[in-house]
Amino acid sequence: MSIKGRLNFYQFGSFGKFSEQRYRQQFEKSFNFPSFNKKLIKTYCSNKVAIAAVDIENNTAMHINAAQTSTQKELKNKKMSLLD
Repeated sequence: MSIKGRLNFYQFGSFGKFSEQRYRQQFEKSFNFPSFNKKLIKTYCSNKVAIAAVDIENNTAMHINAAQTSTQKELKNKKMSLLD
């Protein structure tokens, strides 16, 4: 969904799937982002390496690089370790 200009719940209601009130109610609820992020990482990135630059003051992060690590069998065949 792409909306030009300032975003508000009225616009979400007009252009989204749910009513304006539904968006308001959902935004009022608290959400545990660290726990959610941990679960995502464990589920989808258990054998991947990712590097990101994080700016805590501006609450932003930029993904720099990601690479899937080789399996132990592949590393053994290449005579490498995870440290190589």
